[in-house]
Amino acid sequence: MLDTRISAQTQMEQSAEVRAVLAALQQLPEMERAVLLMRALDEMPYEEIAETLRISAVSARVTVHRARLKLMQTRQAWREAVPAAGGKP
Repeated sequence: MLDTRISAQTQMEQSAEVRAVLAALQQLPEMERAVLLMRALDEMPYEEIAETLRISAVSARVTVHRARLKLMQTRQAWREAVPAAGGKP
């Protein structure tokens, strides 16, 4: 019984974290969100992202990097806020 309870708690925490990441994605500027999703979900090479968006490959790399940093900062802030909010984000 204890294993099920721990599993349910873990599932709730993971679900809350997924919602937080999705909310953070929505807050990214459109270009950062587009480039990040092209790279992460579509597994597009930087050169293809650059061609699609008519930007340089260097700009595509920099934009992905900046978007990842913003998401990591948001994720860290969420993790710090969870204990302070009694387990609720």
